[in-house]
Amino acid sequence: MLEDLTVHLGEYCEKYGRIYHDILAASKLRVDHTQADKDNDINHIDYVIPVNDAQKKRIYTQFIARECTLRGLQLHGNHVEEWRSILRSSVEMEKCIAVQEKVKEWHSQGRENSS
Repeated sequence: MLEDLTVHLGEYCEKYGRIYHDILAASKLRVDHTQADKDNDINHIDYVIPVNDAQKKRIYTQFIARECTLRGLQLHGNHVEEWRSILRSSVEMEKCIAVQEKVKEWHSQGRENSS
């Protein structure tokens, strides 16, 4: 798994042209699927854009565009749902890297399991 971490960090940097830790430091995106108020949190990837609120839609669209740009993701068209979908794939890779980094930390501490 530790070897996989090195490979994934390299793939991430190669694919997105950014360093994983730099992105995490600059990102304001929330992705916890268990967050109770995620539908109403304008910084959450699962935010529900109000149908009749053009200002909130504009703010969220700009936020998602910024998060995509931060990760080096190409934005095609102007549909926020497409951008959010592209962003989700990057977030999934980030989650895998986070788990692998936790394992690396445990390994360096001499821990052999997660308990």
